[in-house]
Amino acid sequence: MSSNTALRVASSHGFGLDALLDDPSVPLDRILAEVDDVERRARGLGDSPRPLHLARHQVARHLGDLAAAQREFDLWTEARRDLSSGCVACERGLIGDWYAQCGDDGRAFEAWDALFTGALFCGAEPHRALGRSLIPLVRAGRADQARANHVAGHRISRLKPSMSAAVGEHIEFCALTGNNARGLELLAEHGHWLADRSGTQRRAEFLGGVEVLLRILCESGFEDMPFAVVGGAADGALAGGALRPLGELREEVGEELSGLAARFDERNGTTAFSRRLMQRRSRQPFLSSLPLSAHTTLPRPAPREPAPVRAKARPVEELLAEARRLTLVWHPGALDAWRHVQAACAASDRQLAEDAQIELDEQLLLAERDATPHDGPEAVAGRYARLMQIADRYRIIGKPGPSLRAASRAALALFRGGRTDEAASEQFALRLAAADALAGREITPREYMAVRTGGGYQRFDAWVSAASAFSVQKPAIVAAAAREALDELVEVIEECRRFELSLHGAAAAAMAADVHLGCGEVEAAEERFRQAVELYLDGGAPWSTTTAELDLGRLERARGDFAAAERYARAAVEHNVDPALRGPAAMMLAEAIWFQGGRAGEAVAPALAAAAAFARQEGAAADEARAQLRAAEALAADGRHDEAAALFEPALHTLEARWDEDEWKWLIAQAVRAYGSSLMASGDPRRAAELLLDSAERVKDWPNQIPHATMAADAAAALQRSGRPRDAAAAFQRAADLWHLVGEPPARVRCLRSASWLLAGEDMDTALALMDRAGGELVGLLAATDGGGVPGGPGGNAQLRRLIRLELAETHLQRARMVLDLADEGRLPRDGSALLIGQAQQEITGAINGLRRLVEAGDADGGAEADQLPARLKTAMSVMEGLRRYRVSADGSVVRVPPQRAAG
Repeated sequence: MSSNTALRVASSHGFGLDALLDDPSVPLDRILAEVDDVERRARGLGDSPRPLHLARHQVARHLGDLAAAQREFDLWTEARRDLSSGCVACERGLIGDWYAQCGDDGRAFEAWDALFTGALFCGAEPHRALGRSLIPLVRAGRADQARANHVAGHRISRLKPSMSAAVGEHIEFCALTGNNARGLELLAEHGHWLADRSGTQRRAEFLGGVEVLLRILCESGFEDMPFAVVGGAADGALAGGALRPLGELREEVGEELSGLAARFDERNGTTAFSRRLMQRRSRQPFLSSLPLSAHTTLPRPAPREPAPVRAKARPVEELLAEARRLTLVWHPGALDAWRHVQAACAASDRQLAEDAQIELDEQLLLAERDATPHDGPEAVAGRYARLMQIADRYRIIGKPGPSLRAASRAALALFRGGRTDEAASEQFALRLAAADALAGREITPREYMAVRTGGGYQRFDAWVSAASAFSVQKPAIVAAAAREALDELVEVIEECRRFELSLHGAAAAAMAADVHLGCGEVEAAEERFRQAVELYLDGGAPWSTTTAELDLGRLERARGDFAAAERYARAAVEHNVDPALRGPAAMMLAEAIWFQGGRAGEAVAPALAAAAAFARQEGAAADEARAQLRAAEALAADGRHDEAAALFEPALHTLEARWDEDEWKWLIAQAVRAYGSSLMASGDPRRAAELLLDSAERVKDWPNQIPHATMAADAAAALQRSGRPRDAAAAFQRAADLWHLVGEPPARVRCLRSASWLLAGEDMDTALALMDRAGGELVGLLAATDGGGVPGGPGGNAQLRRLIRLELAETHLQRARMVLDLADEGRLPRDGSALLIGQAQQEITGAINGLRRLVEAGDADGGAEADQLPARLKTAMSVMEGLRRYRVSADGSVVRVPPQRAAG
């Protein structure tokens, strides 16, 4: 067989398996037979086993057997390549896909790199890799690469129906990055594909991206926007058309996706396909600023009440299957799915089968609030009785696993109602009964763990109660409760590991993390939080990771690792589907970006998203205002002061009632300063001055006078900008006095210099006296540092000395320049002008010498001012040249000579 023939055969078998997996009408036995055929052929021809392990990996991955998929992946990538191994480009694409699915984005990018650069390509790559890489790239913070891959990937995929899955990923990418208009343009371009009813996996992947876009558009208020759905002829030409509201189109797409998922699950004998689809359909926008070019702009949706659900009637069986799938993976939408089942039964006047009716009744009961000791013994007994009735009904129809689970839930209801001893006794008996049933193969390991975890919940609740009641008075009781809870929860985690069950283990790990954190054991808490995230992801429930990811983000933020906090916040935003957590997740992302510095513009979108999420929550007005302030500060730092001012005002108005609360005082004061800066930048210094003067008055009695001093200095600057020089000069002097009390000489000196300039035109003597005071204080402070009179050791603080020298040089420069300006304006007094010019020349000489020494030292560390040393030295030289143009005449007055004569 020639090399070309061998490659064609290898590729044909690879594409053949893909086609079989792609079609849910192909029986699983037929697919497995194809894998066996690959094995027989490889052995018969003496080929490498590489294609065999690839085929097994693909099948295991499709069926959701991730452990087997990993084993076969390792064998596949370790096996030698030969002519039977197929397309190298396709292999690299699949390797990257697997790493990305496992959450190892870095290795995925390494595998895809040759495809991105064009070193490897074929008829299917890099089309697929460019689409698959988009979300991992955004997740990794590589927005520019994601944008480039989107542009390149859609360009080469858009005309190939075989790449419809990749096009779906590009549409989804637009929706998740805030580019809904661009996403709608792509959907319109490929709208004729909506009419294709092929019923394949490729079709599902295309529709999956479409549904994400439609969901986000509908949630943004565009469900009534019309969209033209066109039909496709056999030759691909467009034909016909109809306008559909986006909300109606979303429902139809969702219905088709659910039907496809059910067909694949039935064929595969697993729920892996529907789980993957469920995860994709639940994905949330990234809240990243990643603008893409679009030819259209979406109108602003008119505010109105949410539209009623217009879903078409779906078969009860289909709704029931979906509710069970969602329940199995702990999806927050499971309750709504069960209510849809209930509504469909009522609408069709039909009864559910007894087992389904019990499940429905159980879910509706669990949705009710737990009874507590405050509700009284009757409420606790009532909830317990209703759960035990569910358990009895399960037992009667021969379902011991769900019966034991319901009884365990009843015991937990007793525990939370205050009947702790009785509840613990019942839970222990149920655990033994479940262990016996498992040994007798009457229940599954999953059903056993549902009962076993009840003990963990009880011990955790006991610790929470003890920590709330005795944290100060009786710490030994709290510590004992913590140890008991951790012992129980670790046992649950280990049993889940033994049974290879993830979700109950994840819940136990999250509870254990909370206990460790409550005990101050931060490292142990982090380890358990990470374990919880990993187990939730392994169990196909990414929506359950949000709380643990937020906790991990808070811990990273507390230690100052804002990049790590950003990664956890982005994961929380991506995974979350709980409206109550949207605000905290978006706010954490905004703050993690903000505190890294230099990325203020990126913090705006998540901060505004957080404010919008809090606005929809009752009693969250303060959180909404906090998010608005963060967005306003980010806008101001990005130079968008008009937008910032529009946010500052309502937020500060909301927080006015919180001024006396210690938690809010500093935040409000900081926000007022930023608001004042934005008002000045947007041309309203008068309003800024009023605001800052009022705030300075409010903070004047704080023990820490730094906010008072900064407010006073800011108010002085605003008064200056508003055309009130005398008031500004007085305010700067007050600020200088405050900085003296605080012990910040550089800030005091700057305020004295500012006051001096404001007085120079009307009261030159006072102005020069202020400059001399500033210089004298700096000389004295420099002597004190050289002599060890300030903290920093006998040799003084070197960094502080450099800063003082810089400020002293600047003071010399400004005093000389002030005299020069007055001389140029003819405002120097006739008597004494020669002395003033002479002093100015001495001052500028000192400034030049000081600045030169700092420049030559090369290590001046005076903050932003130090970076401007060369420019300040140039200014000083210019002042020197200006002063040289003045000569003392015979009568003692000062005259200005032409530049040529001055140079001579």
